[in-house]
Amino acid sequence: MGWTQPKTDWAGGADSSGNYTGDYFNASDYNRIKNNIVELLENVARLYPEFKIQDMGADKNAGDYIYADEINILEDNLYTICKNTIPQLAGKKKTYYENTATIDFAELNRIEKCCLDLRDCIINQYAAGRYKLAFKLGTGRSRF
Repeated sequence: MGWTQPKTDWAGGADSSGNYTGDYFNASDYNRIKNNIVELLENVARLYPEFKIQDMGADKNAGDYIYADEINILEDNLYTICKNTIPQLAGKKKTYYENTATIDFAELNRIEKCCLDLRDCIINQYAAGRYKLAFKLGTGRSRF
């Protein structure tokens, strides 16, 4: 899987006729977010006590439906990771329901930005926590 750069520039809008002109959320977007959350969990395991998140299932294929409960699991898992690592990044978790409005561009920006910020913080914590020598080895000149 590995990390995939999040999309943090989701946009929504309508033209003068009222037709939607923004970005559309699809299976590849869902998979990116889901797999980045899994990658975040693997990264935080190096620095924080172990905790569990809900299973998010297999990747979606083009044309597969994305249901409200699946989006809620993404939200719950990201919230759980934040709560157990850096709670300030969590933001306000939203809950989605069947047959109501679906996730919008603002929420997608929040989720993906949170993933990116959390990853950056974890990488920085890991790098800052590694031991470093207080002196340099060698002088760069050979004595022979």
